[in-house]
Amino acid sequence: MFESKTVFIIGAGASNDLDFPLGAEFRDKIAGFLAPIAQGNLRTPAHQIVSDALRRKSEQDGDGDNGFAYRKALSEIVSHIGLVRSVDEFINHHAGNRHIETVAKVAICWLILQAEAGSELLLDEEYSQLLNISKLRLKDAWLLELLNLMRAGSHVSNPRAPFRNLSFIVFNYDRCLEVFFTRALVQLFGASEAEARKIVDEVPIIHPYGRVGRPDDTDADFGGFEQITSEKLLQLASGIRTFGESERDQEKMATIRALIENAVNLVFIGFAFHDQNLDFFESQRERLGCWPQTFATAVGLPAVHQDDIRTALMQKMNLPGASTSFNPQFLTAKGAELLRLYDKPLRR
Repeated sequence: MFESKTVFIIGAGASNDLDFPLGAEFRDKIAGFLAPIAQGNLRTPAHQIVSDALRRKSEQDGDGDNGFAYRKALSEIVSHIGLVRSVDEFINHHAGNRHIETVAKVAICWLILQAEAGSELLLDEEYSQLLNISKLRLKDAWLLELLNLMRAGSHVSNPRAPFRNLSFIVFNYDRCLEVFFTRALVQLFGASEAEARKIVDEVPIIHPYGRVGRPDDTDADFGGFEQITSEKLLQLASGIRTFGESERDQEKMATIRALIENAVNLVFIGFAFHDQNLDFFESQRERLGCWPQTFATAVGLPAVHQDDIRTALMQKMNLPGASTSFNPQFLTAKGAELLRLYDKPLRR
């Protein structure tokens, strides 16, 4: 268990352990998926559902143009999204264009649901309520390593204990974290499905950019994307937030900043440290007179950028300018290795 307040900041690299695509790969998947729809070639049921969803949305909005604006948005995304690093960057670049935002959000939802269906978090076919732990272990998934740290010193009679002092800020659209925790409680603590969901729902898990459905969404089960209707797809897409929309959610921003201000430990897993994401960390830590113990995975992050990130974090968190003790530990490794290496300082 964790003895001090610890905030995990989760980025796309963390879900890559579970076969979810990273930024550039996800961007290209969106372009490839939308291209046939932009050409009017509805060759699969998935393309038909997305096309129906956009037609439905055009009618709801009263565009009165027979879907022309959405067809134009489709072509714009397919033609130009490859020029930016990620779909989030593309949406931010076109902030205020509701047609591009809607098409992108619908595509994000469909591809996340599809990735769930291929994820190692799917239930073991032989044991319907159990995680397929062997597959996760082969992947060296950071979630398993985190679970080991959380369980240390806990007892099966108290399934809430492992979550004490833990909070999560998840910059991904998927619900892997919630699903993993729910199924782990059922398997390792003997909790009922309902009890496990209630416990996980009480854990501070914040998605700044929204999430594709709730873990207990009965008509959008994890891995069950084939049951999705065009109406449900639009509903799920409405839960996705652009950067500008997230900024306007003052309640969520205040919650995130309070977590950062009071954290003793910050742990970044698979986080890319993009400028717009760092804006969420603006806080007033100088009133505490201390700085958080900070750890971060740094796969693909050049060493030359680490000092810049340290300076940016200090500025965002309003740390004392003269402090030389804020020394984030960057590890060029995946999340599981970071948690193994720093398990003792993290749990103190």
